[in-house]
Amino acid sequence: MAVSITVAFSTSTICTYAAFAWLPEILGDVAGSTPTEAGALLAVTGLISVPIALVAPLLVARVRNVGWLLAVGIASFVLGYAGLLLAPATLTLVWVLLIGSGSILFPVSLVLINVRTRTPAGTVALSGFAQGVAYALGALGPLLVGLLHEASGGWTVPLLFLTAVALVATIPAITLARPAFVEDELGR
Repeated sequence: MAVSITVAFSTSTICTYAAFAWLPEILGDVAGSTPTEAGALLAVTGLISVPIALVAPLLVARVRNVGWLLAVGIASFVLGYAGLLLAPATLTLVWVLLIGSGSILFPVSLVLINVRTRTPAGTVALSGFAQGVAYALGALGPLLVGLLHEASGGWTVPLLFLTAVALVATIPAITLARPAFVEDELGR
């Protein structure tokens, strides 16, 4: 459970931080966006995440199976990055909205830290572990995307990398779909 939450959270930080760091340049290179258009599309990516961040915690608290919320985030990242790979200049706004919608993984992961622990000590331990790992990996996301871009000379490899990172969260999403608590797993 702890590892699953950490992987879901890490997926969010890597994919989101990389988008905020590189999306304008990606859009300029692959979609032909002007700097102004690319900046506006980046703003859209951030703006779409605001209502998602407000609604996601309410959904997590009310639903028994959060797997579908995680699936929405994973699918959004995958479809958004795949769209930039396959048809970047067509439906660019849709791809950007999907990438921004993938950010649902972030608030869902934060809320899961609280709702999947039984004790304050469990919450503190899980929070320190999950956030420590996720933010460290998230900080590496933009660097890795930049290195992949430089090494490959284009955006295909970095976008495939981000798509793969998003897909990695599928297994934790399946695990997190069932209601369980971290402390219960530690007691086994």
